[in-house]
Amino acid sequence: MFVYYPSNNGHINWHTNENFDYYNAICTYSQAGNSFFEYRDGEETIRVNDDIGWSVKKTKWSKTNVVPHRAISNDNRITITFSSSVESEIDEFIQNITTP
Repeated sequence: MFVYYPSNNGHINWHTNENFDYYNAICTYSQAGNSFFEYRDGEETIRVNDDIGWSVKKTKWSKTNVVPHRAISNDNRITITFSSSVESEIDEFIQNITTP
């Protein structure tokens, strides 16, 4: 999946992806590092600020791992998600793109 978030109010509202039973490598580009990803852990909301440039996060969404989350863009932000039902494939993918 590929998503472009423009700098002026680019976002995706709270959602869970509980109908999407996969491991994910979420590759994010943030032009200035002024954007973020948030998720809820019980009553707590955790914010993960974007780095400037490219970064990658590993996630797992499913009916048994329901995690409300959203993304907010305060600069130009691109997200490309690679998914697999096999966790080791996502781990290997992340290793390959992050190791010089």
